[in-house]
Amino acid sequence: MRDAGIEPTWLVNYLATTDNKEVYAQRIGASKGCWKQMLLARLLGSGAPSRVPDGYLDKKKKKKKRKSAVVKIALEDCDYDVERANSILARFQKETREFGDILDHWYEYLLSEEPGGWFYKNRKKRDDGYHVYNKLGFSFNVTKAIEDHGWHAAASKLVSHRLFGEEQAFIIQIINISPGYQYLIYCNEHDGVVSKGIIPPEAIDKASKDSGVPEGDLILKEWAPPEI
Repeated sequence: MRDAGIEPTWLVNYLATTDNKEVYAQRIGASKGCWKQMLLARLLGSGAPSRVPDGYLDKKKKKKKRKSAVVKIALEDCDYDVERANSILARFQKETREFGDILDHWYEYLLSEEPGGWFYKNRKKRDDGYHVYNKLGFSFNVTKAIEDHGWHAAASKLVSHRLFGEEQAFIIQIINISPGYQYLIYCNEHDGVVSKGIIPPEAIDKASKDSGVPEGDLILKEWAPPEI
């Protein structure tokens, strides 16, 4: 976001909040898992309506519009109690309004075809349209995404494509440098790893630098295998 000249103040303050998921989940009256899923959905392009739309649960109505992911998540968290879901949604909208404004500007930058826009600077012309590439070298056909899904959904898919590349590039470096830091990787979870031994801060810093993900980090959690 800062590459676009956008200062993500809301996101910085959120990440600096101790036990942020628990704190914000309490603010909106939802479970921690619900808050996490709703915030991720917001990042990936979901709208943030203040209530469950009329007819949302009516299976007989045709799906004319793509349904908001945050509505689905809120309803599932409160066992489809619409009144409770409305309360969660209204509070979520209020808590993330500033974040939503930032995301709108960021999306515009990502898909801008004007000089200085991310898409303009990073696109590669191929026979089937313009492609961009994430840190793993995987391509994403922006032209086709816009034609098939519309501008907003294409922006959402582009964000997901880039974030996946950033996460995996960082995690791959965490795995690659493990022999030099005396921790053993059991499993690559794509957005994290299961390891034996503590991954030290200096290893995290090196993986961040080597992967080109300047703010790459890990949240260390204790894990024990299930009893058999």
